[in-house]
Amino acid sequence: MSAAQNLQVQILFIKSAEDEAVIGFPIPDAMLEFHVQQAIEKLLKALIAARGEKYPNTHDLQVLLGQLKSLGRYCQILEYP
Repeated sequence: MSAAQNLQVQILFIKSAEDEAVIGFPIPDAMLEFHVQQAIEKLLKALIAARGEKYPNTHDLQVLLGQLKSLGRYCQILEYP
């Protein structure tokens, strides 16, 4: 992985953690849902980027999850029994 890709992955993980941190505060449901979606989106994009792949410019979690599953390696952590 190049230095630029590594930095991109790190930034996405940090941004995902920032959205996750907001979830712990008493906020309206709409804001909670937004930050949960954003945290998941950034985490999925970070996992895709960590594989050296480009992710689409989308907020659609199903699209991102589908791309990640097609890469194979990380789909085990995303599937539940």
